[in-house]
Amino acid sequence: MGKNKYVKKEMKRFNKADVLILHNEVMMEWFVENGYKGKMVPLYLFDYLLARGQKLPQMPGSFGRDVVFAGGLGMEKSAFLYKADELEGTDFILRLYGNGYQKDKVRTSSILDYQGVFAPDEVLNKLKGNFGLVWNGNAIKECDGAFGKYIQYNNPHKTSLYLLAGLPVIVWDKAAVAELIEEEKIGFTISSLDELSKKLNSIDAESYSKMISNVKTIRGKITNGHFLTVAVGNALEQLNK
Repeated sequence: MGKNKYVKKEMKRFNKADVLILHNEVMMEWFVENGYKGKMVPLYLFDYLLARGQKLPQMPGSFGRDVVFAGGLGMEKSAFLYKADELEGTDFILRLYGNGYQKDKVRTSSILDYQGVFAPDEVLNKLKGNFGLVWNGNAIKECDGAFGKYIQYNNPHKTSLYLLAGLPVIVWDKAAVAELIEEEKIGFTISSLDELSKKLNSIDAESYSKMISNVKTIRGKITNGHFLTVAVGNALEQLNK
């Protein structure tokens, strides 16, 4: 998100709006820094409405160390996956859902467990694990590259997908959504994937149960359109000021 001609051109368009609903407060700050002068309100999380007749998956029954990663599995966006076996002391499974998986780059004894590709309306009920991982880029030490930089500003859709599946979220501590995850106690943050095993080992059944309870509350809001409803209400209030 560098200051370039494209950004300036886009800001001219945004400045014609009466009010913007942006992903979060970090993104709001970026807009101000890059020339936006209008009113803004944060969304915080994307709502995720169910199709008619679609049922919510059951919440995880007990604490475990199966971590879900859903999304593009190719080298361009998720090269870090193919370095996961370099992590020390791993005692968890990383279950992968999505396209672009490169089996030839994974050793036989890998912690990666590829589950396949599913349609958007099917994947929700296919996610099986105890946590959902939000991570992008080439590295295991941080979320790097263009996708890694973007996660510092946006709200990834997979965050809401995991919560809808009943999974507490694991996210990079510099991601924009990290503050909400910690405040709502619906998962935890890490600065590097090297920390993941130790962090999982520090969680007991009781603390996991509390996370699950908090996730259940949040996913009720997500399925009812809570976050967009509140954001639109706040936007209308801004217009009346």
